[in-house]
Amino acid sequence: MSVIRLSGYGVLGICGLLLQTPACAQDPASTFIEPPPWQEQAVSLPAYPADIDLLSFPVDMPAISQTFTLDAKSLSVGVDRVVRYTVAITSTSGARNVLYEGIRCEAREFRTYAYGEASQRFRPALGDKWNNISAQGWGGFRVVLLRDYLCDAHLSPYHLNEIKRRLSQPPSVR
Repeated sequence: MSVIRLSGYGVLGICGLLLQTPACAQDPASTFIEPPPWQEQAVSLPAYPADIDLLSFPVDMPAISQTFTLDAKSLSVGVDRVVRYTVAITSTSGARNVLYEGIRCEAREFRTYAYGEASQRFRPALGDKWNNISAQGWGGFRVVLLRDYLCDAHLSPYHLNEIKRRLSQPPSVR
């Protein structure tokens, strides 16, 4: 049996030499596999919301006097990680706007898919695109949805059951 003596190199020296070989010296960044680009899934419009299925959520923003509700039956989290919902925005005089929308948590964007009509049907939004979520005007309700109900601190969508739980409890209870 022969013994190899490591005169002057030691084990750390040999390991250092091995790291210089092509098999050990690969750049970790060169082995990163780029994920495929995000692609939106096909969207079908939900049934028009019934009042009994509407869950209210507070929007405590200056100069906003409307009430905001989400249709529990229209809520979904898609494989594309978009949270889709129907929102009903009701003024103090009783006028109501109904929108079917989606929020991309990671991108902080929203898209309107359809508008509610007086006939209690949805009219698809033509050519609508993804827009940045802003706290400006009554559209600030989307900031509240993103921050308090639909997306976690890492801007990932909550599971559907968690979204419904959050909507059914006032923020002070959570």
